[in-house]
Amino acid sequence: MLTLIYVYLLYYILHFFAFGMYKKAGKNPIHVFIPLVQDFTLLEIIGRKKSHAYWGLVPYVNFLFGLTWTTDICNSFGKRAFW
Repeated sequence: MLTLIYVYLLYYILHFFAFGMYKKAGKNPIHVFIPLVQDFTLLEIIGRKKSHAYWGLVPYVNFLFGLTWTTDICNSFGKRAFW
């Protein structure tokens, strides 16, 4: 049970850093803490269809879409490199 609590705490700590990104994009930052709504809002920010969020639920495919979304986020905020 304690492990489950640690997993939830880690989840919310990691997603807390996205709070500022949503604020900067002009979206509701509370959506960071709601799992599927977070994906829908993220896809709005990067300019993709909301239906792409469902690919995040498919094993193995979600990794590839995650990589694509990460590069699109960087491009949306004017960053062309990871460093």
